[in-house]
Amino acid sequence: MCGIFGYITKNKSLPGKEALIRATDKMISRGPDHGGYWNNNEVFLGMRRLSIIDLNSGNQPFFFQGEDVVLVFNGEIYNYKEVKEELSKLGYKFKTTSDTEVILLGYIQWGKEILQRLNGMFAFAIYDDRNKELFIARDRLGEKPLFLYEDDGKLIFASEIKSILACDVVDKTLDSDIINYYFTFGYSKPQKSIFKKIRKLNPGSYFLIKENQVQENRYWSLSDFQLLSDSEDTVEKNVGQLLDDAVEMRMVADVPVGAFLSGGIDSSLLVAMMRKHHDNVQTFTIGFDASKGYDETQDAKAVAKHLGVKNTCFTLGENELMKVLPDLAGYYDEPFADAAAFPLYCLSEFTKSSAKVILSGDGGDELFAGYGRYKNAARYSKLAKLSKVVPQSFSPIFDAVSKISGKKHLNGVGVGDYFDFYQRSFEITLSEERDALLLDMVDNSSLFSEDYRALGNFYTEHGGEDLVNQMGYMDLGTRLVESFLQKTDRAMMAQSIEGRLPFLDHRLVEYAMKIPSRLKIKGGEPKYLLKRILEKYLPYHLVYKPKHGFNVPLEEWVVTKFFTYLEEILLDRQCLDRGIFKEQYIIKMLAETKAGKDTYTRKLWLLLNFELWCRENI
Repeated sequence: MCGIFGYITKNKSLPGKEALIRATDKMISRGPDHGGYWNNNEVFLGMRRLSIIDLNSGNQPFFFQGEDVVLVFNGEIYNYKEVKEELSKLGYKFKTTSDTEVILLGYIQWGKEILQRLNGMFAFAIYDDRNKELFIARDRLGEKPLFLYEDDGKLIFASEIKSILACDVVDKTLDSDIINYYFTFGYSKPQKSIFKKIRKLNPGSYFLIKENQVQENRYWSLSDFQLLSDSEDTVEKNVGQLLDDAVEMRMVADVPVGAFLSGGIDSSLLVAMMRKHHDNVQTFTIGFDASKGYDETQDAKAVAKHLGVKNTCFTLGENELMKVLPDLAGYYDEPFADAAAFPLYCLSEFTKSSAKVILSGDGGDELFAGYGRYKNAARYSKLAKLSKVVPQSFSPIFDAVSKISGKKHLNGVGVGDYFDFYQRSFEITLSEERDALLLDMVDNSSLFSEDYRALGNFYTEHGGEDLVNQMGYMDLGTRLVESFLQKTDRAMMAQSIEGRLPFLDHRLVEYAMKIPSRLKIKGGEPKYLLKRILEKYLPYHLVYKPKHGFNVPLEEWVVTKFFTYLEEILLDRQCLDRGIFKEQYIIKMLAETKAGKDTYTRKLWLLLNFELWCRENI
């Protein structure tokens, strides 16, 4: 795991090398073990390395034939030994035991087709001086980030935006559309960023830069949605084998490997499979100094005891939140409001002295229908049909009923379609609330639903017929990559911990998207298939229990001294004079929360994280 950086000038000389080294080193927490840098007259490549495999000889940049071909690479290739064996049979000689060398020699042999052979999480760049071409690629699901900045004179790429912003003459204008998007969902929009001139390379895609021309191509996407006709037992067996293989592959490292254990289905199943392959498995759990409903430590301890693995628990309170929140908000490249980033950041800090690689369960909910809203798939379809027959003039009536009753799903009847209703199910703020808060409010509903609409239509156009699978597919391309994977990458890399995600092995993802939802939700039980597999390892009462999620007790803390902290930040003139917010609405939210009339906890949390991010980044 590393951080990579590149600067390509189109018609001028490069900036000074020391300035570009400083930009690379902005990502030192991603790679505290080594820094490497290379340049010619037009291209600079830099990287920061976190040593996981081949600790002594895997440093980068990596070269072929002198400096004809140069590679910088962030991530891990889990099947590198198999690819290395294939290359060895073709006559290639290896100088190291690293996966980095496998990528470079694979490129020499197969060119861009090397991507089809790689199973892993990655973002890498290869400069081929033989044909003056730069090749930049990102993994299939977007586990590893890659940001791009382009103007008339240069192209800059980096694992983190802060390295791009460290360069001179970079346009740092914020995008008001993305500010609106953030205050709707709590994270940034796919492909875009909070900065108008900076965007993301799509998952499963690569860039070619040659003769000042930039071409983006997709090398992988989910496109086979034909539902399986196999028996339940066969599907269960196949899922178990695919996941077990993914776990075993992700345990390969030259440093200690552990797991975060919540006691939930996903993490418990991963730890059970890890235990099959290694006797000494370490697990780590976080709890909160709050009411029992927020604490999963007892569940985690029970699972760990039954599986025979070591479990270490830590407890967090609001004092820790106030202490780390400014640093955490600054570390994220864009405003980010998933409160679970806080315990994940702290748990990574507590863990790093014991394990440098951690397995985590991201992706299990999307693939196996873990979210409660998946049970409501039929509701969104019915709302869309109702919306088609309700006159648009009646829409304000439904909006009013929605507000009074608290039934958010009724908002938009008469104007919305299926995708509007689905994405609205996890909106944090409604249009009128954003209008009350933001000075530059753009009421553009297509801004929010266009990504879901594009993905949802792609699913049906390619033979998809299962509503629950369609929802999971839409989530994989939006909330998973922009919220959950960003959270995991930033919170863990801030502590120089590498997170590995077995559920996102592309073979398992491809298979799971063809499993009928009747095997994912059965008898009202979500994650039915995973629970059947977990029954082989745990007793019934540890498998079938309520889903907690990684929840933070903000509602409890917001009425204690954390509220004073909110007031200090949000009523400060630095926030009020920023030219983004309407002062009176901030005062109203705080006053009503303090008086106990209403709690705007999630909205205040959105605002707090945005303001702290601004202070650290602009």
